[in-house]
Amino acid sequence: MFNALQVGGSVSASGGGSEYTGCSFSGTATGTLGGDNCGGDVTVSGGVTCTTAAQDYNSYMGFAWQIAKVGSEYRFGYGAGGSFGVFSGSCFSDIYAGFCYTVGFCTSWEFDTNGGGGFIYNVGTTTLTTSAGSLTFGIWNLDPSATAFLNINIT
Repeated sequence: MFNALQVGGSVSASGGGSEYTGCSFSGTATGTLGGDNCGGDVTVSGGVTCTTAAQDYNSYMGFAWQIAKVGSEYRFGYGAGGSFGVFSGSCFSDIYAGFCYTVGFCTSWEFDTNGGGGFIYNVGTTTLTTSAGSLTFGIWNLDPSATAFLNINIT
């Protein structure tokens, strides 16, 4: 798996999510990841659909990884996030004039290892697939009713 990730290649990804504010998004991404021993990243951007507003908004979900061989051990680090609204430069839910609200998603090895910690919830998965197999990671959110997914394929 280390060698497959280190080589890089063509990447395709799809993802999406929803939060309790009545908005959801989905999107796709394609591109090329250069081969290096530091890792790579992918960001899926998409349009937001809201049941409460007819405006167009943008949103994203991302995943970044770093890999290294330390002695005879292979180490894999990852993390990233995504959101609707303010973190991506636009807002989908005006609670009142001038105030924008979004919860946002994150991927974190610390949350995967520790189970979230009581205030953040696992709401979906990120799956990273290469020629050598696949790995799955949690997607976390403050809203327990949120949903999210991100599928990344490197060929």
